[in-house]
Amino acid sequence: MFASGWGACHHGNVQSYLTASYLEFILDGGSLFGSKGEVSQYWGPIFQVPAGPSATACMGKTPEMIWRADWSYDYGYLEAGDHTLRFINKVDHPVTDAADYDGDGNPDLFKGILRDMEITIHVEDR
Repeated sequence: MFASGWGACHHGNVQSYLTASYLEFILDGGSLFGSKGEVSQYWGPIFQVPAGPSATACMGKTPEMIWRADWSYDYGYLEAGDHTLRFINKVDHPVTDAADYDGDGNPDLFKGILRDMEITIHVEDR
């Protein structure tokens, strides 16, 4: 299963991220999804969770609860051997989670490629 998520201080910030985001998964050189819409169908609902330590950066006050959405896709089984998975998380317009991590008094913006990573998945024979 491949999974990702996004949390923010307010419900609307998560919704804005979901509209802007595009998750790309490239397994062994081939894209698992053909379009942003195809990827988007695997986002779950926006829900509240207890705030963690990073919530102290939320503008205004530290909330007891924050909002988040989770994305998951069950690929199924991989053949035995080594597989390369590249994950790219990007947004097509700037978004914020309404937090100020750098302490400048303004909510920080996230734009462009937020994460680009490659991992090797090793599957052994059964």
